[in-house]
Amino acid sequence: KGGGVLPTVEVDDDRILVHNSFSVKQEMRRLGMTYDVQCKAWVASVQDIVGKVGAESADEITLTSLLQAAAKVGERGKEVAKWGGAYVVVEEGEVVVLKSFDIKERLKGLGFSWDSERRGWRRRLADVLAMGFESERDIDVSGLMKASQRDQAAVAAQTREPAGDGRWGDTDEE
Repeated sequence: KGGGVLPTVEVDDDRILVHNSFSVKQEMRRLGMTYDVQCKAWVASVQDIVGKVGAESADEITLTSLLQAAAKVGERGKEVAKWGGAYVVVEEGEVVVLKSFDIKERLKGLGFSWDSERRGWRRRLADVLAMGFESERDIDVSGLMKASQRDQAAVAAQTREPAGDGRWGDTDEE
């Protein structure tokens, strides 16, 4: 398959299409692209791919930039799959977690709120950095989930502290 023809990248309105892509199908999957049988290409929204590639605009997306982004995802592939394909974009002083349905409750617990325009969960960059990230480049879904686990553990520890009368936990007093 593929006939030795090199893959090509096309920007079609709000979509990125990768044609002649049999040789790079695993990489396109890692980026969350889906195969469109009618177009005979791997397809994703420009917004999703621009965020993953770290490009300023769709014009900067090339096969090389897609493959480099897929390699980074591949390094963290198990983590990406573990969190349902969610990924982080930092823009305009905010951290936005996209494709995040599987982890939305944990993001709410971390103080993220839904942004209907971006279709993701957002929080101010400064607030997220205060969770223990050294820089915005270090912020990823795995790190956010670890912060969520720390937060949940802290809440659980508080509920196990002795009450003022020396008994453990909450009691129903009559």
